[in-house]
Amino acid sequence: MERLLAEDLVLLCWDDEKGKVHTTCSTGFSTGLAGALLLDAMTGGALEVGDHDRVHATGTAPAHPLLAAVVADTERARKPKKVKDLVGHLDSRKRTSALLDHMVEAGTLHRRDHRMLGLFPVTRHPTADTRAAKAVRGRVHDLLIGRRRPTDEDTRTVLLAKLARLTGALSVLVARRQRREAKKRADAFDVGSDVPEAVAKAIAQAQAAVMAAITAGGAAAASGS
Repeated sequence: MERLLAEDLVLLCWDDEKGKVHTTCSTGFSTGLAGALLLDAMTGGALEVGDHDRVHATGTAPAHPLLAAVVADTERARKPKKVKDLVGHLDSRKRTSALLDHMVEAGTLHRRDHRMLGLFPVTRHPTADTRAAKAVRGRVHDLLIGRRRPTDEDTRTVLLAKLARLTGALSVLVARRQRREAKKRADAFDVGSDVPEAVAKAIAQAQAAVMAAITAGGAAAASGS
């Protein structure tokens, strides 16, 4: 089973040795994962955006259990939610934990439990499949710095580049002197002509919703500090 966009986003944001998200990505991490799971469900044909920008299940059952849970949560809503509201609805610590547990089962991450100061339980997830992590980071890095140009076959990598821009992972992947241009490239990338227009529109709305949620979260964190 191919890794989800959400799983690759974890690898982009991850500190391999510490087994946790890079500080640079911490504000937008869980929201970014929620958006990535929504994009996974949309690009897989399980969810679509209908009238008034509300998200509906298509009846296509996703094979991946995490996406099946996303679709089930979408269907349980009293009425269909707009994309921006659904991103917030899907953003939860429980869902992030389920994703990390899946990556442990898949052999992508390890799980390490210990007690901080001998008292407080802490779980870390060092990277197990470092080859996969380096590969996805390399593809996104090369796209962001202009080392290669996106093609229609690069839809997945383009989406990851945009998610890296939204979550702060771009600053982990790209040297400081190259970040301004990398951000411009990420903003300008098109998802590719192989993506149906309706899906492309839904993707754009999901990205905008993730950006709005992360911006709001960052502002709230700043005001509370």
